[in-house]
Amino acid sequence: MRKYIFLFLLLGWSAGASAFVYEAYNGNVEFDHRFHRDKFACKECHSGPPGHMEFDRESAHTFCIGCHERKKAGPIKHCAECHKVS
Repeated sequence: MRKYIFLFLLLGWSAGASAFVYEAYNGNVEFDHRFHRDKFACKECHSGPPGHMEFDRESAHTFCIGCHERKKAGPIKHCAECHKVS
């Protein structure tokens, strides 16, 4: 299975960044960090070293969709809700 590794840096300068784009074969995913940062504590998503998150396809789906299901918010039903083909 083809894996995509995403490096998610949230140190200083990037903590204020509003969005990150993750490339995927079926459409890129835009993650609005500022929106999520304003609603949740950092530790809800970041358990590893500060400013570092890595995702492969499987863990990103488990992490993102799992959180959206628990919070009963955000896209979870259709790929195109997150994956945008440009």
